[in-house]
Amino acid sequence: PDNYIEVDLSDQKVKVVDDNEVVLYCDVVTGKPGTETDIGYTEVLSKTYNRPLIGPGYRLDVEYFIHFNTSDHNRHQFGGEIYLTNGSHGCVNMDLENVKIMDAHSEVGTKVLVHK
Repeated sequence: PDNYIEVDLSDQKVKVVDDNEVVLYCDVVTGKPGTETDIGYTEVLSKTYNRPLIGPGYRLDVEYFIHFNTSDHNRHQFGGEIYLTNGSHGCVNMDLENVKIMDAHSEVGTKVLVHK
């Protein structure tokens, strides 16, 4: 497709392509062992703003939630092997400014590929 999101779990990177141009390529933090980020093809299912993410043992307020497993997160470092010891519960965590870019260049139905 001309517009898509690609999450590379091995490199801990996300790429957003809009109209065949890469508009974002940045570090992320994905699911830690035991709560890994799902691999496969999906799409943006919904987008919501200023909401809590609540799960077993956590509550996290986020400004942006792009539902395919992506949210902003109160982190200051991304990429590398952070996910191994301090990863998410499956979400793809990104810097707030980068989530804003992803939000501007995606919509419900945008295709998403998550791979290793």
